Amino acid sequence: RRHLRGNWLAYWEHELGKDDRDNSFNFKQIKLQSFTGHVGGVKSLHVLDNENSFLSGGRDKVVRLWSVRNSGEGESQVSSQSLFSGHKRSVFYVSFLSGPGHAVSCDGGLAVWDPWVMTTVAEYECPGTKTSFCAARTISDPGHMVLAATTDGTVRMLDTRVKQGAGCELRISQGAAGLIRSLAVNRDGHQIAVGHSSGYISMLDIRTGRLKTGFKAHDGEVLTLTDVNKHFVSTSLDQLASGWRWEDGRQAASLRAFPEPLHCVASYEESEVIMGSTANRLIFQQSVETDSPSTVHKLKGDLIKGNLSQMCVLPLNRQLLLASDAGTIYLVC
Repeated sequence: RRHLRGNWLAYWEHELGKDDRDNSFNFKQIKLQSFTGHVGGVKSLHVLDNENSFLSGGRDKVVRLWSVRNSGEGESQVSSQSLFSGHKRSVFYVSFLSGPGHAVSCDGGLAVWDPWVMTTVAEYECPGTKTSFCAARTISDPGHMVLAATTDGTVRMLDTRVKQGAGCELRISQGAAGLIRSLAVNRDGHQIAVGHSSGYISMLDIRTGRLKTGFKAHDGEVLTLTDVNKHFVSTSLDQLASGWRWEDGRQAASLRAFPEPLHCVASYEESEVIMGSTANRLIFQQSVETDSPSTVHKLKGDLIKGNLSQMCVLPLNRQLLLASDAGTIYLVC
């Protein structure tokens, strides 16, 4: 029972045989585990730093905590360790606050809770009865701040050490840029990018609260914004993917894309970008450069059931979590 078998054995044999200088993500489409329990699509994933556990939130209004183990031959189905059921609506964002060691999740309202005993620590609601939070991101340093965008076009910076209050409000754009659809925070936690339904992107310095710049990035709604070292990547309903510089907001690259929207984006190592489409296809692009090498993979039918709904990287082990609209999450390499 203590020996590796099947797909797990094949995975580790490959990893041990790799050259230490080879840092690219070599996707082999090997299934290692399946995580079952969600009823309906999974909308958010977050891997804890030790990569032994991860959180998932979905349409079934719950957040589940899962454990990753090198067990079975690749076909084993794992149940969640515990679940948080403090939400009343579909959970579209889940993350972890490294400072206090609490989880944070959003369904329109924001909940901060202890992931080990599943008790609520604090709850935050938008001021007014007709507004709610529509996007959220944690700030990694110092590890207790959350940025939450509202349906009335503002972004609030919440200090989770304060149990009550609406937080500091940031001005996003000087004109009517449309509804906020996505947020990205740069690595040092000093800047944010805000994607709008009009295709407009706003950039702010959160140390001063001032708008740095804003520009028309896409012809369609901005679907995702993802921090990639000195750049951030945007994808849109116009079926394009672009790289932008945090320094000045100028476009750095036009990335490879499919004739369908790219709704899942993750970064790996310092510069590699992994993008997933609604048609179960993945692009691995080595850097945020227009001509950088890239590879394309069509996910096998026996690897994932249903359509890809979310994706997350386990960088230390070079693995991927792929979630489907059927509610199952797959650990693959």
